[in-house]
Amino acid sequence: MNRAAGGSAHTSYEQVLRSLARLIAVAFGAYALLLASRIIVDSAFVAWWWTIVSVLAVLVAPAVLLFQSAQTRSVAALRRIAMAVPAMFLGVALLWPVAWNGTPLPGSLWLSFVPGLAAMSAALAWQSWFVVLYLLVATGAVQLLNQNRASAANFAFGLELLYSFGFSLVFVAMVLEGLRTARMLDRTRTATLRQAEVTAAAETRAAQRRIHDTVIHDWAIATLLAAVQLPASERTRGEARSTLAKMEAMPLVSSAAPITDGAMVESLRSAIAEVAPAIEVEAVTTAEHSELDADAVYAAVTGAAEAVRNSVRHSHTGVRCSVHAVVGACEFRVTVSDDGPGFDPSATPAGRFGIRGTIRQLEHIDGGTVAVESAPGEGTRVQLAWRRPVAADGPDIRQFLGIRTRSAILLAATYLVGIVALAVMSTHGALGIAAVTALLSYSAMAAWFVMAPHDPVSRWVGLGAAFGPVGTAVAVWGSAALHSPEQLWPASATAAIYALLTLRGRPAMAWCGQIGVVAVCTVWAANEGFDAAPLVLSRLADFAPLVGATAFARLVRPRLQNIVELREESVQLARRESVARAAIAERRQRRRAFDLIARPILTEIAHSDSLTDRARRASVLLEARLRDELRGGILSTPVLAQAIHLARERGVEVLLYDDHGADDCPIDTRTELFAAVTAELAAAGTGQFIVRIGPPGRDLLATVVARTPEGTRRRSIARTASVTRAATGSA
Repeated sequence: MNRAAGGSAHTSYEQVLRSLARLIAVAFGAYALLLASRIIVDSAFVAWWWTIVSVLAVLVAPAVLLFQSAQTRSVAALRRIAMAVPAMFLGVALLWPVAWNGTPLPGSLWLSFVPGLAAMSAALAWQSWFVVLYLLVATGAVQLLNQNRASAANFAFGLELLYSFGFSLVFVAMVLEGLRTARMLDRTRTATLRQAEVTAAAETRAAQRRIHDTVIHDWAIATLLAAVQLPASERTRGEARSTLAKMEAMPLVSSAAPITDGAMVESLRSAIAEVAPAIEVEAVTTAEHSELDADAVYAAVTGAAEAVRNSVRHSHTGVRCSVHAVVGACEFRVTVSDDGPGFDPSATPAGRFGIRGTIRQLEHIDGGTVAVESAPGEGTRVQLAWRRPVAADGPDIRQFLGIRTRSAILLAATYLVGIVALAVMSTHGALGIAAVTALLSYSAMAAWFVMAPHDPVSRWVGLGAAFGPVGTAVAVWGSAALHSPEQLWPASATAAIYALLTLRGRPAMAWCGQIGVVAVCTVWAANEGFDAAPLVLSRLADFAPLVGATAFARLVRPRLQNIVELREESVQLARRESVARAAIAERRQRRRAFDLIARPILTEIAHSDSLTDRARRASVLLEARLRDELRGGILSTPVLAQAIHLARERGVEVLLYDDHGADDCPIDTRTELFAAVTAELAAAGTGQFIVRIGPPGRDLLATVVARTPEGTRRRSIARTASVTRAATGSA
């Protein structure tokens, strides 16, 4: 509670903004170190002052100011500094022609490696479309400067722009998407909490009704049936007292602390003893300490007791019934089996609430499963099991980086097009089978790392990093005829892919993959007679994305984890409060109804030596009414209760079944349905009267069947037509 309250002092957006600012600051610092050798080389071709100004304005100042402002300054101040960084970058680029001495550059200007960083800083303050436009302008400007290289080192402007823009856009888009997601989390916070409360309340009311219905079915109805059959029995009086006590002690949903294995076994033995004292419960515990969900334990205990009750009720004398329980640290399994006559579970009548309601109530709890195995003549086996659901390891980073969106596919395609442009430049347009094979392997890696589920991705997915060195080996040795350092283009092509793998939670594998790529390039260079050391140094800049992604894993991922945890704690707090309110309200409502219609008769049964004919008749009618509540759904309402009661007083057997096909019907349709049923009930004099609401999705809303000595009359009520004009017929 305190943690959630403390975390709410800053919005998700502000937390992510500050974390991303620190990340970008680290990236600027990393590029300053990794580009040091290139900066020294390029300083020979410009005035001394430009090198000092450019390093300070483009690398050092952004690193220091962004990191410091992310720690101490307001959001407004941080955004102002973030806006200054891209302006300084363009200013330095515009000053370069003034400082240049006119000598062709031996390679790419170091400034052309960092336009993406300036755009990432801009993403902290500007709208998305303007950031993308800035990135296009910035990459275009530095690639124009690159056209002043020596002819042997020059490439087509369009291809270079495409590669630089596509490479940088990946990281800029991640910043934009992270901030967009954070804003979305803030906007939806109130709605999420409200929805959590509404959902939890609805689920709790349903669960509390199931608990109430279980007590009604297993005890109240059983007591009323016994009162009719054995009106003067001490057993009947004892069951009535037990029913009243259980109604008073009816638990609240999720109101109890976790249950230990010993408490569960004791509860199970007590429940079985109430039903069949002769049956012993065999229990095995497999852990020294256990914490079991209280609702799951209650559902399993009542389900097992009902299974034993069914075995005793429906089996012949001499049938053996056993109960076996295995309880672990966060799971349990209860098995009830007998060698009785068995039955066909698929042919269970709709009115059999014991199986549908009591035994299977565990299925409504997360982690709970129920299996009923039986066949005529082969006995019955009921298994009730629960295992605590596995919690997520942490936030799925795809949620924050937009990897799940359609835009991610377009972004990946843009990057892959940029890699193709790089390959075309480096091979001077002579893409051979080797280069194409390498590109396909890189594309497979990117798709694999993007689409892989879970976070972090599995180690098997991370092993896809091996495709990088393999593809690089194919590319450099398969195109050896070029005999040029330009064949080392795969080292740049894989940089962003391995950065993605780092973001997906496998930094060690990513670093091993990129180091493997550089190692392949080094071996090739040595084999071709090149001086390997300068070539390796020139490839250091390719590690910058990995450095940034690793910093992301260290700086931003914990913050995202914290945001998700705080949000989840707030949701869970709202759910718990909603559950408590809904459970209490539902229990009070159900208890008031029970006190009104059932308590007087059950009290009379509990304290009377003999029941009057009136009391026995009242027991019969009450038992039928309680069954209506269990299986009648929306039909068991005050609107129909009086008409049903009067029909039963006349000797009509009324059966109600609701398969929930009318749950989403408009109130007018329900009103017409109730009016039609009431009219049919008023006309019923003797026999059997069955009302059944069909399952959802069917055109037929309900059927009313009246069986009398004169014959059977059936009325079908269509969903799409007015029920008052529904067709009638006889069979």
